[in-house]
Amino acid sequence: MGEQKNLWLKLPCVKCGTEIPELIEGTTIKCFTCNTENSFFESKELLEKWAIDFFGRMPSISFIEDPDIRGQTRVSRINKLGDMFSKLESDHIDKMGRSPIVATPLEKYPHTKQQVIEMAKRYNAIAVMLKNYVMPLALTSEEQKPGLQMYYFCMCRAMGLIGSYHTIVASKSQDNTQAWNLYTLASRNFTRMADNAKEASSEDIRDDKFKTFYTLGEAYNNYALGLSFISKGNPEWATRQLSRVRSLLQEIINAGTDPRAKLDYTQVGMLVALTPSVETIFKELKEGTKLQETLSVRSLPIDSSEQIIDVLKNTRAGLEKTTERFTGIIDFFRKLNFGKELEYVTRNKQTFATLMEEQRKNYDKILEGTIKNLIRDYKFRCREVFRRMQLIAQAAKLPGESTKEEIREQRNELDLLERTLEPTLSTILSLAYSPIKKDGFIKEITPFLDESHATFDKSVRAAI
Repeated sequence: MGEQKNLWLKLPCVKCGTEIPELIEGTTIKCFTCNTENSFFESKELLEKWAIDFFGRMPSISFIEDPDIRGQTRVSRINKLGDMFSKLESDHIDKMGRSPIVATPLEKYPHTKQQVIEMAKRYNAIAVMLKNYVMPLALTSEEQKPGLQMYYFCMCRAMGLIGSYHTIVASKSQDNTQAWNLYTLASRNFTRMADNAKEASSEDIRDDKFKTFYTLGEAYNNYALGLSFISKGNPEWATRQLSRVRSLLQEIINAGTDPRAKLDYTQVGMLVALTPSVETIFKELKEGTKLQETLSVRSLPIDSSEQIIDVLKNTRAGLEKTTERFTGIIDFFRKLNFGKELEYVTRNKQTFATLMEEQRKNYDKILEGTIKNLIRDYKFRCREVFRRMQLIAQAAKLPGESTKEEIREQRNELDLLERTLEPTLSTILSLAYSPIKKDGFIKEITPFLDESHATFDKSVRAAI
């Protein structure tokens, strides 16, 4: 048979190397994988360069009638491509085997977009060489299998890397619309990764790696979609997608078939927790979880002042920590939205502000109730001291050391009550969010303190 015409050649995209169907002389076609415009002559020039790099010269595309020569040519070509493939796999694992596939705006990705697209291009180069110069020479399914296996493996790797490339570009977007378009494009290429793995299985190629590629393609497709939903301001849908990602990547981790899955699993775990964390914070605030323990100490006596202060301080610290947690989550969302505050963030901030303000008011009410209870307890304890002093006075026929000792004990208790009350009230008042009217409590306490001193002195005189 005569030499094939150029229109039968599978030409590559000049940017990513993916095969462009129906690119014939005189046409310009956009690559469906990376959206790059390709002219026939640019693409043909790249194909010829690759062919010379791989085989040392332009291989013939004429059909070889002699089956022995055809078989030898096919084996020779696939062996050369196999050597290049092995070196490429080793290079890929060494350079990129310890980094996640998907890039987000939350961290600096360890590779440049150019490094990733060039790696994808190298895999696509082998795939295109197989399609043009090896697979046409295979006439039986057994002859086709080695070439098909390498072809689909390269296609899966390439689509995964190109998807990764688009997430890198998306993570550095200027706005959310650009990010949405790029993450959507990444999702489409991750789907192609899964599709190629599925096609390989349909060709009866027995290699468990294609099961891994299929699961990874599905996982990263959902991952990119989740990030695109965040770009569109829909974190609830994103959480559903990302939960699916975690489940799929867990399968890979359990099987131990791809070490990079664990890196993405960890990364997506943080993202999938964001929206539920906001919901948990809102639930805690609505239920007043942080204030529950505080309620248990507001009726304690003045002797428990240390416990009261510790609980009130811990409660306030808990409210502040909740604010820090929420602020941290909002900061993550802002980063995911490239510094923009979308409507869902504003809405969450308003809800949080309303709920937290209510909690602070309730906290201050508990403080006031605690202070009032301490003052009541102080008055009650003072009256108990006065009552005991009256009993001492009534029982004292002759003043003596025993009477003095009893009076001294009552005086010590009265002093202790005063020394405990004032700093306790000051500390509690300092914990309030709103200015509690300290003057009102001082006006209530001061006359009673003066009166208690006078009453005690009177009781002492009666006792001696």
